[in-house]
Amino acid sequence: MTFSPVYFAFNVSALSRASRDTLDKVVAWMNANASANVQVVGHTDDRGSDDYNSRLGARRATIAKDYLVSKGIAASRITTVTRGEAEPAESNATASGRAMNRRAGAVEVRP
Repeated sequence: MTFSPVYFAFNVSALSRASRDTLDKVVAWMNANASANVQVVGHTDDRGSDDYNSRLGARRATIAKDYLVSKGIAASRITTVTRGEAEPAESNATASGRAMNRRAGAVEVRP
């Protein structure tokens, strides 16, 4: 299972209202699938150093995980990873492409 990503403003790791609404769907799915685990992957656009983007991607993944945990999902069911700028969803050549790359996405992890 792959969920809709949540998006972030430039250089931001805080969740918007729309992001919380998206993550609420992950919460509902995880509540309905009590044995399921997810991995939250944080991404950035290509502006900034590789090191900075890796850390920003990690913060984005962690803030999404923290939100899921605040809604009652056990932290042990959620792992996080950062991809920084390494796996863009769109081209970084345009503002709209960069906006699509500033994201965190959750995917089901199967044993």
